[in-house]
Amino acid sequence: MRVRVSVRFWDADRVIIQESSGWRVHDWPSGRLRADGAGVLVPGPGRRWAALHDGLLKLDRGRVIATSGSVTEAVWDGPDGLLAVINGQELWHLPVIGDGRLLHGDDQLRQPQVAGDRVGFEREFASDPPGVILNPADVRRPFVVDRAGGPIEDRLPEVTGWVDWVTPSPTDPARSAFQHTDLPGPYTFRLGLLINDVPRFPLPDSDLRSYGSAPAWAPDGSVVAVSALQGIRGGIAGCDPDGAAWRWLADPEGMHTSPAPVPGGNGVLSVWQDLDVSPSVVLTTPHGRTAWASITESPDWWPSAPPRLVRWRSGPDELEGLLLTPPGPGPHPTVIDLHGGPDNMTITASLSSFAVPLDGWIEAGFAVFAPDYRASGILGFEAKRADGRLEPGTRTSADDVIAGIDQLITEGVVDPSRLHLFGCSMGGLVGGHTIARGARIRSAAFWDPALTDPRAVDNALLRRQLGGTPEEVPEAWDRIALHPLAAQTRIPVLIMSSGDPDRLNSRVHAGWQSALPQAELHSFPAEGHQPSRRARHEIIRRAVAWFHAAES
Repeated sequence: MRVRVSVRFWDADRVIIQESSGWRVHDWPSGRLRADGAGVLVPGPGRRWAALHDGLLKLDRGRVIATSGSVTEAVWDGPDGLLAVINGQELWHLPVIGDGRLLHGDDQLRQPQVAGDRVGFEREFASDPPGVILNPADVRRPFVVDRAGGPIEDRLPEVTGWVDWVTPSPTDPARSAFQHTDLPGPYTFRLGLLINDVPRFPLPDSDLRSYGSAPAWAPDGSVVAVSALQGIRGGIAGCDPDGAAWRWLADPEGMHTSPAPVPGGNGVLSVWQDLDVSPSVVLTTPHGRTAWASITESPDWWPSAPPRLVRWRSGPDELEGLLLTPPGPGPHPTVIDLHGGPDNMTITASLSSFAVPLDGWIEAGFAVFAPDYRASGILGFEAKRADGRLEPGTRTSADDVIAGIDQLITEGVVDPSRLHLFGCSMGGLVGGHTIARGARIRSAAFWDPALTDPRAVDNALLRRQLGGTPEEVPEAWDRIALHPLAAQTRIPVLIMSSGDPDRLNSRVHAGWQSALPQAELHSFPAEGHQPSRRARHEIIRRAVAWFHAAES
């Protein structure tokens, strides 16, 4: 149910709403439409602007700047030129008139920006430790380079880990906001501030997580804000420019994204939706939430009936998830649908986290329970880290899923004799551990389950997660693997596998299938990890047939 829409201030009296279909500029605070156009708007100083459209950079006066390839991002560098990333790999200075200049070339560059008298950008790369089998990008760092090119320097050497979305204050060059995580991969973020080269983290990690998108400053620098999660609900959290007095600028009711704090900091624009409310741009102030502008973007999917937000306890911890039920009274035959990573699950239940639309199960006659679990970050950094290693004596994501199932059975929603499980990617790993414990599940189906044999996909992310190599901490690698649990798995299991060349699926999934007592493997060699619309229908069809066969 997610939309790719953003809202931000251009300056103190103009607001940009960007959709995939194009952009609009509205007056602030009246909301009157001032201008619109195709592509992605690149606002400039004064009244200058450009637009990115089909890889071309078009100026406000109609001229297209000649480049050596497709422009993927751009920002203005004063009134007479722009900084641009070309083909995702080269950083250029492009004057309005004259020839461009290459500043830096590398793999996976993004977010060009003016950094004082230098040029800033972010670089994503693989740390490439010795002996790995797979080598995905596992580091993202901010860098600066002189305007004449030359060596690059880390922009935030004081902060280790994955650093993203460095965003300078519009009024104070000594202050910047950024997103940060120490966890394996860019999964769960926290808002950071750099003030006179001293980093600080103003939001409480245990209570909320940043959503991983760019921080946003009010045009006058009075407040900095970020989309943040509490449970699977999203609000806008913010603080003063010195990091003090953090607060909810928009409470986590429904789902707020893309914050744009208003001048003075006494309100925030955002894109907001709820389980039964279509997305729009809203203004939230201490007096409440009001509609400010409509949007035309359609969500990636929308359920035929609103889901219900459910809460349950897993030991001392509270979890949240979504429940969709078919017409009529329960108890219902039910699919437990476990989302993948690295996205945190939210009430918008995007197809970037789920292999199939959740109401695909409703159309097949099942209720669907989509629980969040601690591996996704819902309980904070430490719980996520402990679960990623399955540390002895700690509760696990499988505990969270089983506790949610038990509550729905007690409530009479779920028919315990017709309970099935589906998992995608990381949800496949969690689901594999869940079905090995029984949990009254009748059968299971998976799309591209992750880490069935972690040693076969050894990489830098896994080594960070598990605290060392397979030789250094073999017990940690063994604990998370599904292969050793195969003999404990007594139910029929359907494994559906993509042809993604970066995941070695055909080999690792075939190994798990052969170890399971009752299993079938079906390959989709033309599909990537995110299945196409056509493949989603086939995934549901095969899974539903598998579930019905287990009941017959």
